[in-house]
Amino acid sequence: MGFDDAVLKEKRFPTSEDLDKVSKEVPICIVHISGHFCVMNSKGLEMKKKNASTKDPVGGIIRRMTGTKEPNGVLEELAAIPVYFTIVNPSDPNLVDYYLDKAQPISPIKSAIIKGLHVTSHTDAPVAFPNLMMILWTTVNRISRSGTIIGASERLTPYEALKCITIWGAYQHFEENHKGTLTTGKLADLVILDKNPLKVDPMTLKDIKIIQTIKEGKTVYKKE
Repeated sequence: MGFDDAVLKEKRFPTSEDLDKVSKEVPICIVHISGHFCVMNSKGLEMKKKNASTKDPVGGIIRRMTGTKEPNGVLEELAAIPVYFTIVNPSDPNLVDYYLDKAQPISPIKSAIIKGLHVTSHTDAPVAFPNLMMILWTTVNRISRSGTIIGASERLTPYEALKCITIWGAYQHFEENHKGTLTTGKLADLVILDKNPLKVDPMTLKDIKIIQTIKEGKTVYKKE
């Protein structure tokens, strides 16, 4: 849930000036449907100490009014995320349990496979680093950074997870006839890993290193 600028009449993000028309006394914060942005009114910006002298945090952007350094109310990525956590108090055990329960079915990838779909996994870069070994680990284990298992029934096997970043990715781009698998006649696009992801402990998948990358038969990267 959240606002979607693509379907708004103005075809743009709301700003603090727009939200100030609702109230200048009560802090207001609205969240973008993607979860990567939020917008605050002037009272909210004041309470969160976002002003012309506030620097953009690492990994985040505070959008500014044209020609000035004054925030226009839109916060991106790591400028927005801390705001979410102060709005929803994570110290409240009832809220923690509620949101953990709601998070369980997120990305129901196993269910999709059971229904016959060819699904894929991705890094969401540049929101996160493009580390496909980490994505492999996450798809197989579904463990949060705090160590909580989220949706155990939606875990994939290492082999299924590999398909998500190889042949099924090619399939989604209508390229399965010339890439995605090691088959005679296809492009020789591949990586060589230091360990076999089908044989290691699934909890160590994220530690696998790429030692060589080959594009159309030519080495484009080799670990020193």
